[in-house]
Amino acid sequence: MAVPEAEALVTAEGIHVFLGGLPILKDVSLRVHAREAVAILGPNGSGKTTLLRTLVALTPFQQGSLELFRTPLRRFRDWHRVGYVPQHATLNVQNATVREVVTSGRLAHRGAFRWFTRADRAIVAEALERVGLADRARWPFAPLSGGQKQRALIARALATQPDLLIMDEPLAGVDLEGQTILARLLGELRDDGLGVVLVLHELEAVAGVLDRTIRLRDGRVVPHADGLVQSPRARSSASPPSGLGNPGESNP
Repeated sequence: MAVPEAEALVTAEGIHVFLGGLPILKDVSLRVHAREAVAILGPNGSGKTTLLRTLVALTPFQQGSLELFRTPLRRFRDWHRVGYVPQHATLNVQNATVREVVTSGRLAHRGAFRWFTRADRAIVAEALERVGLADRARWPFAPLSGGQKQRALIARALATQPDLLIMDEPLAGVDLEGQTILARLLGELRDDGLGVVLVLHELEAVAGVLDRTIRLRDGRVVPHADGLVQSPRARSSASPPSGLGNPGESNP
């Protein structure tokens, strides 16, 4: 589904998250639009993964407001519009093939007890082709390299035909060649109109496709100047991607 570039896909204001009585996120605000790639940065324990999990309703928030596609999270049901890519190391898949892992992304449309159709299979094949794994569709998922696993999980997310892609450390455990492939893919997806939110530890591999960065420290958004070079698309824009005006968000 094509989304107007000006439409906010994610709008979070004043988010607070407590886990086990401890504050994990404190007054976090952010906004992400279509055709925009936003990286969330910060040291270990800063709340990056918790923020992503909050955006996809895997971790509840106790204060603030959160909307996806202008719909309050508590009423949001169109989860096929959101592609969530966890860290590949967190996925325990022993016997499934690459195609089977990617096909599971169609469950958001079909449900768990309905047969997959010819259209579903075509969408899965297109997703595999998009990430460069069409020739490995029959391979077992478990012994793939880190980069291949990450691309398979991106293909699974793409199989839902999302408008928003949310990724937790997609470069973790991926070699330099794999990082280059992933960076090119993310740039293509962003240019195709998807909104992309990703957690990163290092920017170098994907700096050219990022529009903004948000830095967390101790659960808060903090001001920073990271010296990122804007992508040609961002430089040619008459105005930078909109945000909430939070000083912790920089337009690279």
